[in-house]
Amino acid sequence: MPLALASLVAMVVSAAATAGYAWLVGPLVRTWEGNSGVESAWGALPVPSLSVPQIVGLLLGLGLLRALSETLRTHLASKLQLGVIREFRGKLLAHVLALEPASLLAWRRGELSSRIQVEVHGVRILLHMGVGQGIRSMLVATALASVALRVDTALAIPGLLVLPFAVLLILAAARPARKLQRELFAAESAVVGRTGEAIDGAAVLRAFGATASMWESIDEASTRSEQRGVAAESWGAAAGPMVELAAALGVALVFAFAWSGRSTVDLASAGTVLVALLLMYRPLHGIAQAVFGWWSGLASLDRLDELFAASIEPAEPFPASTDEVRSLGFDGLCFDYDGRPVLRGACAAFRGGELVAITGESGAGKSTLLALLAGVLPPSAGQIAIDGQPASRSSLTAATAWMPQSPALFRDTILGNVALGVGRPDRDRALEVCQRVDAHDFISKRPQGYDGVLHEGGTDLSTGQRQRICLARALYTGAPVLLLDEPSSALDDTHQRSVIRVCIEHANQGGLVFVATHCEDFLRHADRVLELRDGTVTEWERRSEDRLLH
Repeated sequence: MPLALASLVAMVVSAAATAGYAWLVGPLVRTWEGNSGVESAWGALPVPSLSVPQIVGLLLGLGLLRALSETLRTHLASKLQLGVIREFRGKLLAHVLALEPASLLAWRRGELSSRIQVEVHGVRILLHMGVGQGIRSMLVATALASVALRVDTALAIPGLLVLPFAVLLILAAARPARKLQRELFAAESAVVGRTGEAIDGAAVLRAFGATASMWESIDEASTRSEQRGVAAESWGAAAGPMVELAAALGVALVFAFAWSGRSTVDLASAGTVLVALLLMYRPLHGIAQAVFGWWSGLASLDRLDELFAASIEPAEPFPASTDEVRSLGFDGLCFDYDGRPVLRGACAAFRGGELVAITGESGAGKSTLLALLAGVLPPSAGQIAIDGQPASRSSLTAATAWMPQSPALFRDTILGNVALGVGRPDRDRALEVCQRVDAHDFISKRPQGYDGVLHEGGTDLSTGQRQRICLARALYTGAPVLLLDEPSSALDDTHQRSVIRVCIEHANQGGLVFVATHCEDFLRHADRVLELRDGTVTEWERRSEDRLLH
């Protein structure tokens, strides 16, 4: 609020200084009349006579005042707008992160981030043009109109009568802009999303010779964006001619009234009114741009409404738990994706100290089951229990450490990625868990070691290295239950045996380990093996080495 009030004060001062320019026309003409011996017929009008030094001093003072106020206004307005945008972006991101998993799954990869980027830009246009520039232009126009009316009301009214019609025309022209801007921002989101997708998969596109087809797809989206942009700009450009036409008509009316309806003309008063009107049409143009900025911002808010309308699931705060889990089970567990059943009444029970392998064909639901046990996804039916008590999703998240199939790394230090979510990481513990998963050696050889910042997504690491860092992250939490989704799929035999060793050690210490895998070595070393098929869970009997599914 203080920033908004200070910015408004700066706008008022700038508007008053601008009106002062028009007001000084009267003294200038008075001075010229005095020097030329011409007498004014309307000397009683409120246009004082000033000396040339006084006029020059006032002009310099007004110029300095306007420059300072505009500089201050720009600084305060930028600070205010960027502050609002920061808060808005933060709340929008918090909303997105709180979306229900089903809502998140409905968005294509990169679509949400591109939507946020484009629509936040539209909101910034709304704040800059629709609000900031609009208020400033209205203040300047009001100040100039006040000068014109104060100097000669009868002379100013004909010129001012044109303004309401100009504003109505601008509003009428701006209405289609909202729909066009919405379509433009949708097209821009598609371009940004597809471009990000192409950059992420550039190496694959080149390897398969698919760069041309990807470029055609992006070019089609760019063409749609261009068409909507040209249409929106065309409607926006209509404001200029309307303002110019209004200015010409207003000035013509003033001239017609001044020189046809009166026998004598006070040049000082007439000049002041004309200059005030001419200066006023510039802020009128600003108001026109503000109207289009307003509609543009509303178009972004329309699209953001779709995002805010999506169901959210507020995250409950929960402390990470290292307490022993003696048993974990699920009964009647069901889940489906868009009406397609993945799990159908799955039931099983486990004890602490077990290493459980979960196998099955691709798409059978192994990753889904682990995500349900991690509290990441909500079951559509059934329940999960810890130590015989129904477990909420937050309690599941607190008791488990989940390693998804696709390693999730962030643009942060390796230490920050291992100790994800921890404000003050324990470096010694991070080094210990990285040594356990055979990640310490390659981390130490990197520039800055554990303090080196990874590329976004960890793209500067191999897939196997990313897997080992994510496994180290799971161990760092100290959670009693490990949920590992294909933890060794990109590892060689040596590193794969190391992962198996880590899992066995955790189980021997009383922990519970679930591993979704096709790896034969994991199946051999597992205490129990579950097979997912047709949405149900089947437990294998004790096996000989030749009874392996894969």
